[in-house]
Amino acid sequence: MTCLASGLAFPNGLMVDREGSYLFVAITRKNRILRYVLDPPVRSYLFSQLNGGWGPDGIALDEVGNLYIAHYGGGDVLTVNLKGELIERIPVGGRFPTNVAFGGPDRKTLYVTEVETGSVYMFNTDHPGLPLFGDVSLK
Repeated sequence: MTCLASGLAFPNGLMVDREGSYLFVAITRKNRILRYVLDPPVRSYLFSQLNGGWGPDGIALDEVGNLYIAHYGGGDVLTVNLKGELIERIPVGGRFPTNVAFGGPDRKTLYVTEVETGSVYMFNTDHPGLPLFGDVSLK
């Protein structure tokens, strides 16, 4: 076990890009997403500073590099582009979305858990989500 980073303010959701070059980490209490460059020496950069809500929770990437963020306390799933810029805010029906995951036969369905309503929501996206590393049945 190796410590990649420490002293973070409530590190939460994690996602690795398709090539395995970057690790995205949701830092809930600072309302931001950090991006770690995984090539030695490992270093981090502010990828996206969010506003409103309490902070980011679960995250997922689509195949073109958009990051989907469950924005806890904000009531939305935020979509940010490769530059970390907000491109869409999708309300989910409650204030406390906690996680996001792609699914469906084409991986274009985003599932969202939400605490206030005790619900799971879903909506369609324009691009498929990245398959998880352990899913050998997906290309």
